Amino acid sequence: MRWLVLLLICFFTAGSLQAQKVSSVQELAEWIDTHYKDASQKVNAAYRWVTDNITYSTEKAFAINHGLDKRAVIDVAFERRKGVCENFAAIFSELCKLMGFRSEVIEGYTLQNGVMDEVGHAWVTVYMDGDWFLFDPTWDAQFRPNYKYYKIKGDEFIVTHVPYDPIWKLLPYEDRGRGARKAVYNYRDSIDVFLAMDSVDRFKSSAKRIENEKTKNRLVNANYRVVKGQLEEQLQELQVKNFEAAVSYMNEATARINDFIDYRNERFRPLKSESEIRAMLEGVDALLDSALAHLERVDKSEATLVYGTAPARENEAAVRKKLKSQQDFLQLYFSTAVNEREKLFSRN
Repeated sequence: MRWLVLLLICFFTAGSLQAQKVSSVQELAEWIDTHYKDASQKVNAAYRWVTDNITYSTEKAFAINHGLDKRAVIDVAFERRKGVCENFAAIFSELCKLMGFRSEVIEGYTLQNGVMDEVGHAWVTVYMDGDWFLFDPTWDAQFRPNYKYYKIKGDEFIVTHVPYDPIWKLLPYEDRGRGARKAVYNYRDSIDVFLAMDSVDRFKSSAKRIENEKTKNRLVNANYRVVKGQLEEQLQELQVKNFEAAVSYMNEATARINDFIDYRNERFRPLKSESEIRAMLEGVDALLDSALAHLERVDKSEATLVYGTAPARENEAAVRKKLKSQQDFLQLYFSTAVNEREKLFSRN
């Protein structure tokens, strides 16, 4: 009955969907979201558009290009109306995301008649109707509209599609290889935790799962190296961000101190209240503390190549010494009788 409903929807709406002259994935998603009523219809319309309008590019039938910009994977193929599996998957997943669905592109390998294909593959998972389901728009392009790989559960999909990261098997049990399994595995909770992680922790957890995976082959090993490489890139980027943040805090602290010194050199003129003068140095200690915290993160980085923080720490110490000197002067200034304060400027 479900397939009959989908076929009827396809028959009555295909013409209007195909007639749309859209120039971007965003525009197409907005059109589908507006013209289709419920979640199932929207996902089905996005899937049909991809399988009907994107042509498989046989001259580019090679392994997934991990280095290609993810935005380009979507936009270039959408404009050319042709691509390989990663393009089919990326466009469909992006359409779903733009319509408010949780969706992820999954990379792995396929089994055809029990034999592993030597080229990597990409497909999609979408969260709908309270669960995650699997879709392969590349393979289904040849079966439209009688799709075989549309909205499939994990225990059926695993027969032909094996993800590199085991979390995307979507199995209700823990797969221990060679038919061994541990009952009861809540993959929904595991995915929620995984997707809530930052990019570094995602790569870490993926690498760990792939490392512990029982089934190893050339493609799995190659993908593991890719994930480890991507993790290293993320760790290096995080180092740079922490180092730049530390420098930024120190620069801000230095600027605040220099502003105070300039005002002091003008003998605290134009006149300000005591609270206004004290406020000029308030919070500068906290800026330097933040700089040190970020430098500490750099030192504790798990990246292979770690930045040296010694020069930055020396600079921080010099700035803090400069700050202490100005704080001491300020304390002396306000503890001195008003009629004696002017003499303090001459001494310093």
